[in-house]
Amino acid sequence: MAKGGLMTDLLSLIAGLGTGEMIAILIIILVIFGPTQLPKIGRALGGGIKEFKDGLKTGMDDEPPEPSPPPARTSVTALPPESPPGASAPPQEQPQETPRH
Repeated sequence: MAKGGLMTDLLSLIAGLGTGEMIAILIIILVIFGPTQLPKIGRALGGGIKEFKDGLKTGMDDEPPEPSPPPARTSVTALPPESPPGASAPPQEQPQETPRH
């Protein structure tokens, strides 16, 4: 993506709109938010953009964060060894039958 790609795309989208479309969009925004809310929304949006730009400037000046240490290792209890494949299983005890009288 080119430098400033998102802003360039946004500006080309806005530049592609005609006067009639811009007026229609502004009327819809005015109807949705009302005339008393628009200045508040504008201030909040402008403040957010200013903070974002300031964060980008200070973020570029800062050193990259140091990598975090690897997680601590936990102990694992050992399982009993399994018999190798092909080995016969140990003989199982068969229940002895009791003689019937």
